[in-house]
Amino acid sequence: MTQIFTNNAESVLAVGITAAATSITVKAGEGALFPNPLDGDYFLITLLQRVGGIEMNWEIVKCTARADDVLTIERYIEGSTPRPFNAGDPVSLRLTAGAILPVYRGALTGPVNEAPTVPMVSSTSMAIAATGANTLAVSGTAVITAFDAIAPGA
Repeated sequence: MTQIFTNNAESVLAVGITAAATSITVKAGEGALFPNPLDGDYFLITLLQRVGGIEMNWEIVKCTARADDVLTIERYIEGSTPRPFNAGDPVSLRLTAGAILPVYRGALTGPVNEAPTVPMVSSTSMAIAATGANTLAVSGTAVITAFDAIAPGA
């Protein structure tokens, strides 16, 4: 699953939603402004309300599918709380803290890439560099005493 982006994707809700909604409909013809996630990809959008030009009541949702102007969403993303929104409330694809925090001030806190998990059988000396993976699933009972060298950042 890869998070995908596009520039300047913004619309408004065509109809209001409840806090339990699992899809949103944006203004007619504006769904094409947003990416079309395929094969497990997704993008994050921010729902919000504006009062007198001031933004408030934000919610970050994950969009896992788009069919024209209808976006399928998951709630409770990045700690935001589901809430109802009204027709005309803004829908915006924004860079979120969750997308930035895996690499923060040069310290890697998340995977380098989205390479699939590689299964390995344990051995005393594990050759992990050639796997090209960030995540290994090790099985077996051998006691591991050494790993080979891998590239910095892996």
